[in-house]
Amino acid sequence: MDENDISELLACSSPVLENATEPNKEVSMNSNQPKQPSKGFSVAGDRYLGQLSALRGVSRAIQEMPALDPEWSEKYRKAMNLFPADEAKIIKDKLKEISQGVEALTEFAKQKGEGENPEVEPIHFNLPSRSIGNFFKNLFTVPLFTGADHRNQITTGAFLMAATSSFEALLSAVAREIYRKNPSALQRSDHEFTLEELNTYATIEDAREALIFRRIESLLMESVDNWIKWIDRTTNIKLPNIVGDWMETREIFARRNIIVHAGGVASRRYISDLERAGIDTKGISVGQDIGVDPQYLDQALQRLIAFGLILVHSVWARLHKPLADTAAAWISDRQEGLIHQQMWTATLLTSRYIESLEANRHIVLDARVNGWLAHKKLDDTSVATHVRSWDVTGLARKYSIAKCLLLDDFDRCKEDIDAELKNQALTPYEMFMNPLFEGYISWTDDRGQSTSGED
Repeated sequence: MDENDISELLACSSPVLENATEPNKEVSMNSNQPKQPSKGFSVAGDRYLGQLSALRGVSRAIQEMPALDPEWSEKYRKAMNLFPADEAKIIKDKLKEISQGVEALTEFAKQKGEGENPEVEPIHFNLPSRSIGNFFKNLFTVPLFTGADHRNQITTGAFLMAATSSFEALLSAVAREIYRKNPSALQRSDHEFTLEELNTYATIEDAREALIFRRIESLLMESVDNWIKWIDRTTNIKLPNIVGDWMETREIFARRNIIVHAGGVASRRYISDLERAGIDTKGISVGQDIGVDPQYLDQALQRLIAFGLILVHSVWARLHKPLADTAAAWISDRQEGLIHQQMWTATLLTSRYIESLEANRHIVLDARVNGWLAHKKLDDTSVATHVRSWDVTGLARKYSIAKCLLLDDFDRCKEDIDAELKNQALTPYEMFMNPLFEGYISWTDDRGQSTSGED
């Protein structure tokens, strides 16, 4: 008996919790499976969001660290006092030569960038004694491990790998939910599943869990393109069509591969992956140092966050249609968290997605406001045209307030804001924590006015 036959047996015996005719009857399930239908989606999504948010926070903190550890700086100052006066003078003169050489190289690079062909004088660097030589050896070696540039390349690459690994864990959780809700997806496989293996399981449910684990393990070994095809095949969701900036998101996984396998150097496979995804590869050549700088990492983390949230919601809403409103409320609430963390790229991408949903009107409208706010924070001045043309007639007062705030028309919205504060539909704390009100709060502070709603 091969795995296809056993898969059919397991699929036919799979319990469907949502349609159970005996609500009080317990169904034997794996202890890791959530007892509430679809609960696994929110749990996995929140874990993923927390992991990537933490990675972003730590990476940003590292970028703000000084280039050289203060302990080493103090050590160098003390070391200078150990040299005789004549050697100390040589060291200072050599440091000056290095500084002048760096300035010359900077000017050389600038002229080359402007299309000129400048000449550069070679830098002669002779050290008269072993102790002076060791001083400069240590001076150049320590920044190699603690300096900002090298530290950034190490940490940013590591964080990118960690982020994509977190996405794989999220995909694993989503795939598990798909198999549990749609057992027929277990019926097709090229893997063998022997009767001897089947005999090692106490129940059919244990065998099903093992089969699911095997399928997921196999799926994660494949490429991101095959992940997308599998999601499409099992849920009829075409992720590239609903994930904004898909090409940029797809490139993240290709870059992760060259960080792991090629030290951040562009390979033929990297270029081929981009070409298959329809990404322009002009200007990229084999052997080129691609790497991961802090700006790229920040954008990559935000795109991965948006990708993960959209993956979770789209599959959740597709498999559990009666819970579509719950799923929509979940992603809307998580988007508010993105705003508080000033993840404007992730906010923009999730806003585009939420606006396309057939969800409660207030969820769609909130996403529209959040998207416009993200545009504004990203210095996209063209968004003002869309905001001005927005007809808020008949909508809740908070939307007319949002329109005025987005346009920095603070005089016009002051009366409405005061009324919302007085009615406690809005609180000073909510205003303070919401980036939408930042300009208004500064405006009232400049005018010496209160935002408490009290006269």
